[in-house]
Amino acid sequence: MTAPQTPPMDRRRRNWLRHLRRSETGAVTLPTLLWLPFFLMIMVSSVELLVLSVKQTMLERGVDMSTRILRLGIEKTPSAETLKRSICENIGFLHNCMDDLFVEVHAVDTNTWATVNPDPGMRCVDRDPDSTQVATVDGGNDDQMMLLRACLKIRPMSTGSQTEDGKNYIWEMNPLGAYLLTDMNGEATLTTTTFYINEPG
Repeated sequence: MTAPQTPPMDRRRRNWLRHLRRSETGAVTLPTLLWLPFFLMIMVSSVELLVLSVKQTMLERGVDMSTRILRLGIEKTPSAETLKRSICENIGFLHNCMDDLFVEVHAVDTNTWATVNPDPGMRCVDRDPDSTQVATVDGGNDDQMMLLRACLKIRPMSTGSQTEDGKNYIWEMNPLGAYLLTDMNGEATLTTTTFYINEPG
């Protein structure tokens, strides 16, 4: 008595399952899909950090180059507009720098180490159209210590270009951008401070 034969369809199915079980084709695909979001987050955060670092460095360089003539006593303290223009020219590549930069200069009392004028803390550009904020640029006296503060408003890439539906799918994967302190307009701030002493007249 002969054993019942396996139908050809079942045999082909078993052979295909056996081949699939032994095959290593696509073995890297699953780990890649699992790790890809983490790699994307790292890369996007790295780009964001690089851009922020470059802008911070250029701001500090621009302020340092513009205040060098004040430190050396080559020129007296210019107006806020002239000082802003000088810093923006030294920064070079930032768009709308004149609109995004706020600069102020105060004299420092070396007895109390406080500014002579009321110190409101670091001030930045106020986007409110009704704002009456004015930059204070104090020339100070001879041999007096001066404090220069500059604040630059920037728009992080995580709140940059968006699609028509208001989404920014790539930069939403940016954990660094999510933790940046931004204002109501989605802008972050870069600040720098420098001191110099007025040369005797």
